[in-house]
Amino acid sequence: MKALWIGGALLVALHTPANADPSRDLYYGLNDSNIEQVTAALAAGADPNEPVTGKPPLQRACMAFYSRDRGEFAKALLHAGANPNGRDIVGLTALHISGGRMDCVPLLLAAGADPNARTTEDACPVHGRPVLEKILGELNGQTGLEGLKTLLSAGARPNVPGCDGGSMHWQAARNFMNKANEYLQGYSSPIDGWWKPYVEAWQILDQAILADADAQDLMAQALAVATAVEKEVR
Repeated sequence: MKALWIGGALLVALHTPANADPSRDLYYGLNDSNIEQVTAALAAGADPNEPVTGKPPLQRACMAFYSRDRGEFAKALLHAGANPNGRDIVGLTALHISGGRMDCVPLLLAAGADPNARTTEDACPVHGRPVLEKILGELNGQTGLEGLKTLLSAGARPNVPGCDGGSMHWQAARNFMNKANEYLQGYSSPIDGWWKPYVEAWQILDQAILADADAQDLMAQALAVATAVEKEVR
């Protein structure tokens, strides 16, 4: 199989114009969700680790906001030698920005991605931002929750302090509180069951480690605000 891949790469290289830019083609292929363009660019010599606009290709492959499956893009890059722990200019890894998406997280972990990676430069006043905190901050449904479970199973430590020194439970409660206040103040409208991912994330963390007192207090406040939101909606 590897011989076939190398043979294909040579054929592409022979038919590539002298002024072609494989790295640019890789960038646009990832942005446009075009797997054929991505594989052709890699075969033509695109560097799977070269940051384009500040982000390594593997991060661009696994960004949380893409709706379609991104596993094939991550596989192609990893097969071509992408570093699963590659960082962008602020130290985020592909795991950080994956949103917990399950088409990428298991692949990244299997390739050696560090579930306990922290950012190197950030607006954080105390610590670099751990992967778990970033995932908790971007929960948007079951996908993120499954990613959270997978990271914990892979060794992500739930007892580490977050960006501002708070526990992972505290981060989860704060995110819940922020979203509940957003709805209560009318900045946006809640969808049915909006609160469930936040409560389930808390429960998932609870299975790994019990919440600290500060986090418990904040979660109680968040639940009270969420209850007020539900009463107002109904």
